[in-house]
Amino acid sequence: MDLRQASRRRGIGIVCFLFLVTFAIAFLRPKRIATVASSKGAQDSQGRTIQVPQNLKDQKAGPDSHFERLHGADVVWQVPVNPRAVLFLACGCSHTALDFWEPSEGCPTCRGFPEDYTLKQAAIERGYAVVGVSSQETCWDSNFPPQDSLDAPLVKKAIDDVIKREALQELPRFALGASSGGYFITTLAHIVEFDALAVYIAAGVRGALREPLASGKPYPPTLFVHMPRDDRTAGAVKTAIEELREVGSEAAELRCPPLRMTPGFLAERIRGLDRATSEKVFVSFRNGGFLDKDAFLVENPRRSAWSSLLTSAGPEVEKFTEHIAEELNVLYGWHELTSLKASETFDWFENQCTKNGQLVKGRCREFDADLADARR
Repeated sequence: MDLRQASRRRGIGIVCFLFLVTFAIAFLRPKRIATVASSKGAQDSQGRTIQVPQNLKDQKAGPDSHFERLHGADVVWQVPVNPRAVLFLACGCSHTALDFWEPSEGCPTCRGFPEDYTLKQAAIERGYAVVGVSSQETCWDSNFPPQDSLDAPLVKKAIDDVIKREALQELPRFALGASSGGYFITTLAHIVEFDALAVYIAAGVRGALREPLASGKPYPPTLFVHMPRDDRTAGAVKTAIEELREVGSEAAELRCPPLRMTPGFLAERIRGLDRATSEKVFVSFRNGGFLDKDAFLVENPRRSAWSSLLTSAGPEVEKFTEHIAEELNVLYGWHELTSLKASETFDWFENQCTKNGQLVKGRCREFDADLADARR
């Protein structure tokens, strides 16, 4: 064999080798998510069947949405480009972390409830890396101290794992919980170092709010977002704010009053529900006596038979029954997670943790001992 033939064969060999390497990289590398193959007939960790409206299945939560079982819990997270903070979301009873995301390749069993999804999406657009974890049972175990809680130690491990995996250690950490989730995050704050909390439609666990943190730091700044129509919760929130301020912690509230129903309200709030269907539902409610003269709901939708009106709006609307129920609860203004205060909530978070115009971990307002003494 002469030198030219040998050189030619070596060249062919190199080309073949490069082709095989390219093939392996493109087709044989493991995908980031392989734990869930299909959402058909799927169940979450509590054994509840997950049903997704067909028209939502093509919606994408984003390239970084990710579902995984961590430490025995369902965990979903999403990291935007150049994240500025980490936000932990805790849902209410009978909901899961999957309700904050719409179905996607990364989370095919996600359900995308309207208020939950809109709130999460507002956080992503604000630049927050969002982490959701599902409770072990129907509601969160908010027992205090957190070592006595079924959920708190598992959630701490899950949050720590995601933060480490995504290299988010240097970012401020916020938590937002609704109803049962609101109570839970006030307990969780004793083992997860949050820079600020938002407690929605709940007043928090009193023992957790009044007990000093093991680190010696004051309790995190806490914002209560509630619906004053629920006067029992409103009274408990008033007490919680007073007690937090007495020990020098920041505390504030945002109120969510009842809202008028408009012909386009449901279409504006529920992705996939068109304007014409929204108008039909509005007319059905008005003609059925479910709205007063000013278009406010006359009864608590948790107790009224409004679902019987949906058939007059057409067969397509029935698959949105759960989504409509959530929005009616927002309209009535008694007890429901709402995204309508998302921007104000995030502004409040950032007011607690901003230095020189930048969000900075560990730069939240320092404990003011003189102020605490003055308020006693």
